[in-house]
Amino acid sequence: MTIIVLTLMITAAAAFFYKIHLQIRILNPGKKGSLVDFAFRLPTILDWLPMRIKYKPPEEIELRKRANKALAIFYICIICILLLSTFMG
Repeated sequence: MTIIVLTLMITAAAAFFYKIHLQIRILNPGKKGSLVDFAFRLPTILDWLPMRIKYKPPEEIELRKRANKALAIFYICIICILLLSTFMG
């Protein structure tokens, strides 16, 4: 059971960082979204919310959809971890 929780935690972290990476690329197209951007960036409420899709160029819509999917994976993993922790304890 511990391995499953650890795998879910790693998956959740990867999905969240991928969402932030895409968000940096969308909001600042000149930046590549490197590791330095993650390290020196202050977290905001926008990191935890889905990105709006309406009235955007088609390339940006695709990136926003991927960011929203990554955020959904993050939240699903967190919910699964919480459910597993209540049943394990």
